[in-house]
Amino acid sequence: MSRSLRSISSILLLAALIWGSTVPGALGAPENAAVAASIAPAFESLARAFEAQGRGSITIVAGASGKLAQQIEQGAPYPLFVSANEKWASYLEEKGLLREKRPVAQSALVLWWPQDTAPSLDLLKDPQKRVAVANPDVAPLGVAARDYLQSEGLYDAMEKEKRLILTSDILGVALAVKSHGADLGFLAQGTAKKLGGSWASLPGKPQQYVGGLTAPESSEVIRDFWSFVTGPEGGRILEEEGFEVARP
Repeated sequence: MSRSLRSISSILLLAALIWGSTVPGALGAPENAAVAASIAPAFESLARAFEAQGRGSITIVAGASGKLAQQIEQGAPYPLFVSANEKWASYLEEKGLLREKRPVAQSALVLWWPQDTAPSLDLLKDPQKRVAVANPDVAPLGVAARDYLQSEGLYDAMEKEKRLILTSDILGVALAVKSHGADLGFLAQGTAKKLGGSWASLPGKPQQYVGGLTAPESSEVIRDFWSFVTGPEGGRILEEEGFEVARP
């Protein structure tokens, strides 16, 4: 097998590991849920549990919160949206495109790598270490990572040293580190738990995930799924996936 084919295979394998299967079951046309990439693995588990109860099929569409919000604004058929911060949920709410907005979960920001021993935050100062960060323009976790690096006086220096590897979303961060394009990456703790390896938690408030319904008249299935996600069973699954249940 050529190197390029091996690389493609590795990327597809990693994507499957993180996101799981999005193949709908035989319960009618699936509903789409647009979900921040960092919490998408947990929502895959939520969707599987929901479908296993015969309540309907949900397809998880993962991406950077800002890009998903912009797609919804442009008419993308995503009747449920979950952002990795309140900003993009409020953005849609102010435009009359989001209702029943509420916090869903929260997670610490962590510095992650696929090694057994947790990385020291001092590694961020090492001029030989490349660090993957989701694009702050569209990814809330990228904003949190940038803010942390700026608070430590590291961001500008890392940019000048070309050690910052910007990716489109959290999936890109994981792929960059797994493919050795970066040495470390900033992830949500729940995502890091799914990937394995080890991580160091960063100080500060946990990242809060906020979502709501986008369609003026949502289907019964998507309304039921939103109630499931924000109810006790959904909370249990989110905690199993490494996230904390958010409190309003």
